Amino acid sequence: MCRTLEELKKLTMAKEADFAECQHYFLDLTETNAFLRAGEVLEEEDSFYQMLFSSIAEYFGKDARIVSSRVITIPSEDFVHGVVDLSNEKILVFYYFEDVQVGLASVIGAGEKVYHFKITLLRGQAARKAAQSCSHCAA
Repeated sequence: MCRTLEELKKLTMAKEADFAECQHYFLDLTETNAFLRAGEVLEEEDSFYQMLFSSIAEYFGKDARIVSSRVITIPSEDFVHGVVDLSNEKILVFYYFEDVQVGLASVIGAGEKVYHFKITLLRGQAARKAAQSCSHCAA
């Protein structure tokens, strides 16, 4: 079966998305040569991603913190993905579609339950535009 980022985007954006299915789809996609060749490592990670990783790590306790991370971008697809090692021996695997500002993060520990977090955050111009139209956000 040929898997595509566009199909993954539709799965992730679905109102009744099955997060485990989305994550399996993504992991299958990462096994293709075309996908692997398309990515570029972000040498300096955006503070947006550090904030995102830290927020998810905090779910697992105040002592859980980021040990290391690797973020990959596919600029032509407005797509970012990566992996984060947490201090509590868990691994966070994520992907994010920048154009529609939605993604999924999954946290995995040895022999433990998998936790899925849907990411729906506004960035850049979309965030500024939303803040300008929000009566509760006015300074």
